[in-house]
Amino acid sequence: MTLATAYHECKIGAASDEFGEFLSLTMNTVQKIWQGFKDVLIRPSTYIALMIGLVLLGIRFDDSPVIEGVRMRLFDSYQKLWPREDDNPPVIIADIDEKSLEFIGQWPWSRTIIAELVTELKEMGAVVIGFDIVFAEADRMSPSAFARGTKNLPAEIADALAEMPDNDRILSKAFVRAPVIAGQATSNDERYRLNGEKIRQPQPARLGGDPLPFLPQAEGLIRNVLPLEKSARGKGIFSLDVERDGIIRRVPTLFAIDGKLYPSLPIEMLRVAARGKNYAVQAYQERGGGISRVQTAGIWIPTDRRGRMWIKFRKWNASTHLSISDILSRDIPPERVRGKIVIVGTSAIGLLDIKRTPLNDQIPGVDVHAQALENILAQDFLVRPLVLEAIELLSVAFAVLGFVLVIPLLGPLWTLLIYGAVSVSYVATSIYLFREHGWLLDATYPVFAALILFSYLTFANFAREERQRRQIRHAFSHYLSPDMVDELTKDPDRLKLGGEAREMTILFSDIQGFTGLSEKYDAATLTTIINKLLTPLSNEILEGKGTIDKFMGDCIMAFWNAPILDPNHARDACHVALKMAAAMDPINKRLQAEMEEEGHEFNGVKVGIGINTGIVCVGNVGSDQRFEYSVLGDDVNLASRLEGQTRTYRIDIVIGEATAKQVPEMAHVELDLIIVKGKTKPVRIFALVGDQDIASDIRFKELKSHHDLMVASYRTQDWEVARQAIKAGFEAAEEFGISNLYLMYNARIEEYEAFPPGDDWDGVYRATTK
Repeated sequence: MTLATAYHECKIGAASDEFGEFLSLTMNTVQKIWQGFKDVLIRPSTYIALMIGLVLLGIRFDDSPVIEGVRMRLFDSYQKLWPREDDNPPVIIADIDEKSLEFIGQWPWSRTIIAELVTELKEMGAVVIGFDIVFAEADRMSPSAFARGTKNLPAEIADALAEMPDNDRILSKAFVRAPVIAGQATSNDERYRLNGEKIRQPQPARLGGDPLPFLPQAEGLIRNVLPLEKSARGKGIFSLDVERDGIIRRVPTLFAIDGKLYPSLPIEMLRVAARGKNYAVQAYQERGGGISRVQTAGIWIPTDRRGRMWIKFRKWNASTHLSISDILSRDIPPERVRGKIVIVGTSAIGLLDIKRTPLNDQIPGVDVHAQALENILAQDFLVRPLVLEAIELLSVAFAVLGFVLVIPLLGPLWTLLIYGAVSVSYVATSIYLFREHGWLLDATYPVFAALILFSYLTFANFAREERQRRQIRHAFSHYLSPDMVDELTKDPDRLKLGGEAREMTILFSDIQGFTGLSEKYDAATLTTIINKLLTPLSNEILEGKGTIDKFMGDCIMAFWNAPILDPNHARDACHVALKMAAAMDPINKRLQAEMEEEGHEFNGVKVGIGINTGIVCVGNVGSDQRFEYSVLGDDVNLASRLEGQTRTYRIDIVIGEATAKQVPEMAHVELDLIIVKGKTKPVRIFALVGDQDIASDIRFKELKSHHDLMVASYRTQDWEVARQAIKAGFEAAEEFGISNLYLMYNARIEEYEAFPPGDDWDGVYRATTK
């Protein structure tokens, strides 16, 4: 194999290993996400959140006045921040202003003055003249009307007046000579009902579904007197559609009256200006229906479902208003009017045609029609397509699903950051669509609905975690130190039914001589003694980072490295065991004094401790309704057996080989190679004599040297050397509390000398008791 080939195969192997690690990491991540998803699905708060989401969707679908009002305020703010710009508006208003009323007189004026105005505007070059006024009654200032209304008028004067031209006829002749659109108004008054009367009015071409049910409805129509109606080029309705809050944002393009369609004033003015014969309306055929757009002068105007067009307002411009007094006085140069569309209306406050718009609290109603015309001519529309409403509903639905999944997995803080980022992006998108395309996307309700869901789920998540913390504190406050309980409450998800494999150190302790105590004392006294024995021993465990698994009579079972990770679990357990053993002398003295005061005899007890380290299963064991945090495994059973061997070897603390290997710095000596009861394989066990200070003591080092020689000679059946090692180390063994062990080995050697175990003896001792 060449060096290049070897290098190539190494690269392939490394890549394979990297791919395997990547695949494993990916699978673990997917598994965690799937497990988190399953956990979320079983929570009651998930279903409550889904119900809240459905309610929020229902509220949005119903679109209550409050919801609509908030949405409109958002759109108003956009218009205030970015109004439409138009330096040379194509529409001029012939204004019945305060100056004109002062110059001509109070309203209504004689129709001859209106005729003079129409004639003057035509000569100045107006493209079309529309009236935001309706002349519903005959002019009372006509000569004939004056004659009829004046008492005691001489007959010759009355006859002369009667022969004079009627003012309405004069105005109708002016209408004939100029492109005039007569204004009309809707009414539900009984006097103005059409009752099937045929009115000469072009009907729009209908495309798609039936538009009639969706248009603004009225029972009657306030019309102009017949001569004016017949002589006008067209008739348009100037009635405006005011929103619930009194602000005008949309104007109707068509009206439905007595089963027929009638155009608004701006629509009809554009039709006549373009010399069009007709216009069109398109409606949705889908279920629910509604208007989508209206066409006039070859321009398609997008509308809402009721056929209303949104107005993109500009700031009020005084230059668009020409006082009628100035027009009649010819103080206005013709260039101001030539090629313009003219609407005759009023800005005089006393004539009560003042409206509110998103940009102005007070604006003449005629300005609304003028700005509608400007929007159409510039084709600069505000639109709110149905797709935007669908997006808003979907946004609420996605917020429901997103928060239900994200908050439990990422927590409130990260979710809040995501919510903030998404909300800002949503609002930014809404602003972008308004400024660049004139689209009206509501950002208020989706953001508000998401906030409601976020608030609820955050509260539910907090309440659930707080409930878990209380449960954890209740369950573990007697078995863990307060600091460890605090650590555990920070991550309640550790406490799920089931377990995980983990290396741990397990400790069993038992009060030796408990049977004798139970024979001496009654139950109440015995309970008091046991509590006074177990309380200080338990405190040592808790202070040493241990978890108390359970109390079994006079026995304590504890473990390390769960639920809080403890990399020094074996060392911590051994230190606790030494403290427990050391605590027995003061405990016995205190109990003896207390018992003697009560007239009882107390001779003291000892504690036997078994410790083992190994891979065990730790977690909540039990049922869904009742479980306890515990450990299971063969190494747990071995720890219990080691505690039992403290009686056999008359040693306070017995540890397993795995534990001894993890605490090489501590003072321990090998006890035996033993097969404990219930097992088939031998294990090496050790006596824990002291901590690292003892291990470094010169006397202990001497003891260990003699002890290791004794054990090695014993297993090779070199009885004499073993006996000499016992003799040499006995004094040090007494000093460190293991002299009974040497006496036991001395007895074994004497027995084996009398009854040799044979050449095939493996040095293993088989325990007959637990």
